[in-house]
Amino acid sequence: MPNISHIKNPLTIIGIFAGIVEVSANLVLPFLKEPQQDVYIWFLMLFPAGLVGAFFYTLNCNHVALYAPSDYSDDNGFMRANGVVANNAVESSTPAQGFSI
Repeated sequence: MPNISHIKNPLTIIGIFAGIVEVSANLVLPFLKEPQQDVYIWFLMLFPAGLVGAFFYTLNCNHVALYAPSDYSDDNGFMRANGVVANNAVESSTPAQGFSI
C-alpha cells in the first residue's frame, strides 16, 4: 500500500467527515425505533447536501483559501493567481473574485 501523504485540500476533509457520518449511520440505524429512524434518515439525506452547499458557498466567497502555495509548480504562479506582488511588480491589483450571489 503506498504511503498516504497529509491532507492538502479542504474537500478531502469534507469527504472524510461525510464518509464517517454515513458509516456510523449504517451501524446505528438498525438499533433506533421507527419514529427515530424517520428523523435520522432525513438527517442523513440533508446533512451531506448541506455540507457540500456550505463548502461551495465558502469557496465562492474565499476561493483563494482552497489552494496552498505547494499546490502550484512555483511561487510566482501562486502569487499571480492571488494578486500578490512578484519581483517588485504587481501582477494584478486584486485577486480574481468568485461569482456574486
